[in-house]
This record gives sequence, structure tokens and C-alpha cells, in this order.
Amino acid sequence: MDFKDSDAEASYRAAARDWLEANIAEHNAGHYPDDMTKAKAWQARKAAGGYACITWPQEWGGGGGTPIESVIFGEEEARHAVDGSYFTIGLGMCVPTVMAYADDATKRRFVGPAVRGDEIWSQLFSEPAGGSDVAAIRTRAVRDGDDWVINGQKVWTSGAHYSDYGIVLVRTNPDVPKHQGLTMFWLDLKAPGIEIRPIHQMSGGSSFNEVWFNDVRISDAQRLGPIDGGWKVALFTLMNERLAIGTSGGVGPEDIIAFAAQANGADGPLLKDTAFRQTLAASRLVGAIRRPPQHPDADDHGVVEGSGARPRKLDRQDRRRQPVAGDRQHRGRGGRSIRHHIRPRAHPAQRRVPRRDDVGAGPAYRRRHRRDPQEHHRRTRPRSPRRNPRRQGPGVPGFAGGSLKRNALHPAPSSRPTR
Repeated sequence: MDFKDSDAEASYRAAARDWLEANIAEHNAGHYPDDMTKAKAWQARKAAGGYACITWPQEWGGGGGTPIESVIFGEEEARHAVDGSYFTIGLGMCVPTVMAYADDATKRRFVGPAVRGDEIWSQLFSEPAGGSDVAAIRTRAVRDGDDWVINGQKVWTSGAHYSDYGIVLVRTNPDVPKHQGLTMFWLDLKAPGIEIRPIHQMSGGSSFNEVWFNDVRISDAQRLGPIDGGWKVALFTLMNERLAIGTSGGVGPEDIIAFAAQANGADGPLLKDTAFRQTLAASRLVGAIRRPPQHPDADDHGVVEGSGARPRKLDRQDRRRQPVAGDRQHRGRGGRSIRHHIRPRAHPAQRRVPRRDDVGAGPAYRRRHRRDPQEHHRRTRPRSPRRNPRRQGPGVPGFAGGSLKRNALHPAPSSRPTR
């Protein structure tokens, strides 16, 4: 298989590289009061050049391009120090949901400003009682005429303190199974009754937030999808979240090399450590020939619906597990790799052992630990010597052809010597 660019792809890459080199210097030369203003200016510049949301239709402000063109531009943009993290949630998760489920008037109102970076979106799913289990949310929305009144709490909402709008998943019917009573809405995060409290992290940052809803009134026109049909809408959002996070640029090999040249390892600079160099070579070699492919279930604009969207971040995990060709010291019999992970696994003492009363403890764990302490004490007491047949000596003929063990009640016959 040939992973090189085709003629059309090479031409697009050259054009994107020229555009970036011409605009990055001009962008960095400007004066901005803060990082967000600088990021919005760069997003607006990309939108004007047709490089923002490349796979989206041009009628909605996108570039009208292909998924591979979006990947190529992302690779070239990652070579430069530009920040687009403010728009990852909105353009990667929220606005695609609005485009799929909102009416035309709502799309015309929000899609264009989001592409240009004028407005920022956040996603409000997780709750104190429903983190990984999205369907366990308790935030309620009660119908009141043509409006809905929302009460509840969301937590770990990224970027809510600087976002303008968001999509929220709420429970509208508590009398049906949990996956069937959910509904999705979009809302203004500056609306009355919404209180946003940043969560102070040990790193010093506050990128996550608690969001409280106190009688927040929204119109039914802000609903995305059918009433009590929000689970399907949520799945659509989560599948796009996987793709958005998995295709993010992150730290490149050049950044790692620059850091390793300054960091000290056990025996000197980290860059001179043999194990580190081999690990870096493995990731660099495999990453050079791997390109995130277009998902087979994606439509013409790269949007994936349903559980078929395998997260791209798992592709990066696969690359980490692949050894370097010819790396003999990490190979076992038959040439198979015995190195499963580049980063070492946690020490057993650092792994969390589930307690008996943990909700997440599996049935096998509970079967092994369902004895109460008194029963466990009875089972661990030393057995009486009379209950241990291996300590009883030879048997004697007994009733019904059986044998009786010698003890105080059945002494040994006089004809047989005793021990």
C-alpha cells in the first residue's frame, strides 16, 4: 500500500503550506490582549481562506473539501504554534449536532459565527451521578406550555466559563427506561438561572466547571431532535467527539526532541538515553507511514453517525504498541514482540483493588468475597486432627464393607501393631 500523497493531494499540501507560511508570520506579528483573542483572530483568518472546517459545505461557511484534505491541512498546521483548542468542542461536537438536528433558521444563525470563531460552544453532559454512564443523568426539564424549565447540575464541563452557547442533555421523562427519557437542547450560557463555577485543579488551571440550572426557561424551538429521543442525538455527538479528539494535533516529535535535549535522565540528558531513543524512533517510524483514514461509515463531509466511529486515539495507542523493525532486544521466540507498551504499566501496589462494596466490582469478585467475616473466621480455624483423614492412621473393616478410622472410640485390633 502506498501512503504517499497523490498528485492532487501533493498539490493541496503545497498550497496549504504556502498559505500557512504567508499568514502565520502576519498573525504572530499582531498584538492581542489575551490568548483567546489571538485564537479567534487565527480562526477568522482560516475561515476567510477556506481552511476552517474544510469538510463542511461552503453554504455553511466550510471549505467544501474532502476528509483527506482536512487531514493534510491539520498536519501542516501542527508544524506551527497556533492554538485552536477553544473551538475543538464547538466545531467538533456541538455544531455538527446543530447542523444535523436543528431547523434551517437555527443553522443559519449559529454555524457561520462558530466557523469564524465569533462564538464558542461547550457540551453539557456529565453529572455527579452520571459521568461515564451518560444515560444516568438527573437534570430535569419540565414542559411548561411552549417552554421547558430546567433544574439540575452538570459537572466537568470544559470551557463553560468562556463559552457563549452549549448543548445540554436533560431528562424529560423519568417514568421510562433511562435511555428513552432524554432530550437534547441548545441554550445560551448567559441565560438567567445558569450559574457557572470553575473547578480549581491542582495544576493551577480551571478548565473544567460546574454548571447549575435554577429554573432556566428555554423555548421548545431550541430542542434538537424529538422529545425523549435525545439518546440517539447524544450518540451522534459522542461519535463526533471521538473523531474530534482523536485527530487533534497534540505534541509533535520535534517538540519531544526539544524537551528531551533539555531534560535530564538517570545517566545524563534524556536525548542520549538508548531506551528513549529507540522508543522515539518507533513512534516516529510508525507515525510517518500512518495517516488517519476516512472512516468507511462517514458521509461526504466526514461526519460519522452511530457506534461505527472507532476513536482515532485508539489508532495512536496501536502505534505505541508496535515495535521497531529489527529491534532484537525486545523480541522473543519466533520474532514476536515481548514489549506490549512503550510506557511501563503501573506497579501492582499502585493499582486500585476494588472493595467488596464497590458498585463497579464484578460478579466474579463478589462471588469470591461474599463470605461474612464470621464465616471466614470459621473456615480459617485449624481443623481438629480427627477431621483430617491423613492423620488418622490405617482403617479397619467397618459396617457395610466400609472402613472406620482408628480413634478413641474404635481402638486398633490387638492382632495389628499400633503406631
